[in-house]
Amino acid sequence: MQINMTDLPELNFVASLPNIQSAINVSGGGDGMRVKIDIPESAIGEAVKMALYRGTAFVVTIKPLEEKEKQAIRY
Repeated sequence: MQINMTDLPELNFVASLPNIQSAINVSGGGDGMRVKIDIPESAIGEAVKMALYRGTAFVVTIKPLEEKEKQAIRY
């Protein structure tokens, strides 16, 4: 089944880079990098929709949370 780009939902959820050495891997072949993210339990419902984007290019936007927003997150 082919999904039309206009049918894909815009996803917004909280995530962070894990405190592990392999959080960001740069390709030795010069073809990009891979990033791993940690997603809190409270954001799994939205984040699981990323599976719809498999095989599709998408835009990533990162912005920091305000301190009060950080305190509300349950990991």
